[in-house]
Amino acid sequence: MARNIPSSSQDQPAVTERVEKFRSFTMAHPRLLNARDELLNAIEAAAPGSLILVLGPTGVGKTTLRRKVEESLTSKMMPLLEEDPGRIPVLSVEAITETSTGAITSIECWSRCGNRLSTRN
Repeated sequence: MARNIPSSSQDQPAVTERVEKFRSFTMAHPRLLNARDELLNAIEAAAPGSLILVLGPTGVGKTTLRRKVEESLTSKMMPLLEEDPGRIPVLSVEAITETSTGAITSIECWSRCGNRLSTRN
């Protein structure tokens, strides 16, 4: 079976679009779906002002889980967001490690959280 390989620069946008679609695709893995549902339930059951932490080793899907939960919460809150455009549906803080050991101190983590909250638009 012959493959269609782009032969000109006119074909490049189509290839770029396909690559971007592939990169943004998330497989609906049962564990991801279960984790998403559990996290959404925890958020709905949490007292106002609560912090919910998602922790785990590199590569297990924390960022993907966060994005899926943010999409779900934003979609669910859309009527409220349309009434109050200044409302913030979700606040996420991702602790990026910048040390040689890959460790981040709790002081640095909470400092970043505070900075993120104080610089919201």
